[in-house]
Amino acid sequence: MAVKYMLENHPGDVTKILGYYRTGQWQAARTYIKNTIGTKYDVAFNNWLLT
Repeated sequence: MAVKYMLENHPGDVTKILGYYRTGQWQAARTYIKNTIGTKYDVAFNNWLLT
């Protein structure tokens, strides 16, 4: 469900992460997920789950 949420609501972030993975930049992907995204979508994701 989290992937569906991200694809629907934050496709730019998904594209960025996939770009890192596709080029073997595993640490860059991890850093982007942990530091750029982090928990900033938690509230919106929880609200999305209720719809």
